[in-house]
Formats: sequence, C-alpha cells, structure tokens
Amino acid sequence: MQDPNAVATPITETQAIVYLTVALTQALQQVPPENVALYILALSAIETGNWQKQVGNNPGNLIAGGYFPPKTTETLLWSGKIWRPDYVFDGSRNAEVLAGKIPSAFRVYSDPQTGWIDYAKLVTKHRSILEAAQADDPLAFVRALRSTGYSQDYKDSVAKSFRSLVDGYRAKGHFSAFRGVELPGQPVAQATAPSGAKSMGPVLAILGVVALVFVGTLMVKPGSRRRLAAA
Repeated sequence: MQDPNAVATPITETQAIVYLTVALTQALQQVPPENVALYILALSAIETGNWQKQVGNNPGNLIAGGYFPPKTTETLLWSGKIWRPDYVFDGSRNAEVLAGKIPSAFRVYSDPQTGWIDYAKLVTKHRSILEAAQADDPLAFVRALRSTGYSQDYKDSVAKSFRSLVDGYRAKGHFSAFRGVELPGQPVAQATAPSGAKSMGPVLAILGVVALVFVGTLMVKPGSRRRLAAA
C-alpha cells in the first residue's frame, strides 16, 4: 500500500462476533435477531477476507469518497481520516474511478469498535437488507445490497457464498443465544435512541449480551474457516 494511512488491522472471528454484537445492539436498540447477526457477520467477512485483509478498522469497506457522474470532481462523504487504494496513486484504474465504478477513498477508524458501530449503523438503515437476512434468504440479501446502494458488486451468484458462510457460522453456534428474536416493529432508521446519559440500562444490556455471546463462542469447538477475497 502506498498510502501511509492504509494500515492493516486484522482481527479474529471471535473478536468480530463481539464487536458486531455491541454494534448491532446499539444500532437496533435491542439484541439482534440471530439471522440478522449471521448475515451481517458474513458480509463483513466477505468484504475483508475473513478480517485478515481489513484496513483502517473498517469492517464493511465503507467508502469515504468517489466520483459521481455527471459531476467531474471527487465528492468526499466522510470528514474523518481516509486511505486511498494504490490504483489512485498509479492511475491504473482512472477510467473506472472517474466513471464512479470504484471508490477513490475508504474510511479509517481510530479503533475497531468505532468502525463496527458505523458499519452496523449503515447496514441497519435499510429495512430490506434486515428483512432478507431475517428470512434467511441469501439471494434476497444480495439483491437488497444492490438495490439499497450498499454495493453493486454483489451479483446473484454471491448468494452461494453467503449460504455457505451463514450455515458455517450457525453450525458453530454463533449468535444462537438470539434465536427467536424478532426485528424491531418500525424501520430502524426511524427508531428513537435512548438518552444514554439518563439511564445505564442500555449499557448494561450490551455488556450482558457481549458476555453471553463471548462465553457461548468459547464453548463451541472452532471449525474450519473459509477465506474469501475482499470485495
């Protein structure tokens, strides 16, 4: 990587589970449904090569900027720290960058949990993504990723990868403590966040959920991990 901000920040699958649990509980204002957590974990795994190719504590490869024709100048979508891919420096993919087909910059987060919180906040804004995950429908899930604008890279054929990852995580017992949990009744983007300063209830709930998930993960014998190329 030519950009000094492009620092590798790999994590383990167990760490990803804990970070995601905290982030989804905060975004949904309740513990996440099992299937929702499984699919959003799988999405992050695909984006980051099972978290071994993660850069800048960015588990969803969230973009920071790009070109959006007919505008001919770069639009930055993020006011924080960014990193730019090598193709921006060497010009090898200029045509794709200028056409808006690939981003010109990605977000960098100061710590892992902040990155997961932002990732969960973005994904849970889209009801169609959540409903497809809850229905355990990988084809509907990849189509929702496209239709909501999360990424156009997810073709129908990628549904097989989600099926394999989700089934593997479920076999390991990931998020089984949340089996039977339903989605919030209203679209998540409209949900009212609690006033954290007035009550420690949400904080204590998240801590309890993390402890439950972490202990459950340790009790399940780890299986083989499948590495996927970063999207």
